[in-house]
Amino acid sequence: MDADLDLLARRRLETTSQIHRAALDLFEAQGLRETTVQQIAQRAGISSRTFFRYFPVKEGAAFPVQGRLLASLGAVALDADASDLGAVLSAFADALDSAIQDAGDPDRHEHRRIAQLLAREPELETYVGAQDAEISAAVRARIGEARPDVDGLDAQVVGAVVAALWRVTWDRWGAEALAERAGEPVDVFRDARAAFSRTLG
Repeated sequence: MDADLDLLARRRLETTSQIHRAALDLFEAQGLRETTVQQIAQRAGISSRTFFRYFPVKEGAAFPVQGRLLASLGAVALDADASDLGAVLSAFADALDSAIQDAGDPDRHEHRRIAQLLAREPELETYVGAQDAEISAAVRARIGEARPDVDGLDAQVVGAVVAALWRVTWDRWGAEALAERAGEPVDVFRDARAAFSRTLG
């Protein structure tokens, strides 16, 4: 049974990667607006229907880690005392750390491609901003489920900090990739996390 699950997980990762590469190729060649889901699916060797099992919109295919990230945030175990917001924030930061590690070691060239697309496709930046809002909402929802006694404003602040931590990591690693000096994504995340800790005290 575990072997079957591993095989399914591997196939899902392979298909996600095929869709992602096809989308990047087409976005670079003809631009975001001119690219259709049907074209991405055809290039990836799948149906449009299968595409939508992996990504809700074409823009999402440029950022395959986001779906796994949202799933991991929605499953965070909040065993800490609800009054200790530092521990709650730390639990979500640990989930980000794991999600980045689970994503493996992304190809630096590929990340440069994504960073370049973001620089020339303003609509992708808009999509990334919407993803930040989704991350914040996922954190707030999880806190509401697991710790309903946490004040709504506190949950909103934790959600905003988690989203900002993810965005700072992404922006920093993207800048390093463009400069061809990118380190490991998880190391960039941990540096950003340490900076947030210093800033927030």
